[in-house]
Amino acid sequence: MTSGWKNRLCHRWPRASHGGVAAWQSSTVDDMLDRVKLDLSFDPKLLQEDLQRLQSSDWIGHFVQQNYDGDWSVIALRGPAAATHPVMMIYSDPSCTELADTPCH
Repeated sequence: MTSGWKNRLCHRWPRASHGGVAAWQSSTVDDMLDRVKLDLSFDPKLLQEDLQRLQSSDWIGHFVQQNYDGDWSVIALRGPAAATHPVMMIYSDPSCTELADTPCH
């Protein structure tokens, strides 16, 4: 029998179900899935070409440098449709409803 904080945690965690639709159920931390295999297929050569192209793009350093050590840089593949400045393209606006591919896409 598990005791302590794990038994006290009872949240609604997503669980995989048939047809790829998430089913919600109450569970403890012990019941959570630690991985899910997605039914994805891709051409590895095309993926490598895309990654090489992205490596030569202008990556943007995170602008709040006191919050981390090392390198934290990003590149936006999609962003707010009205964004024209690279920093605004990487901003994650939860109220944004219109997205578009960025120039590096």
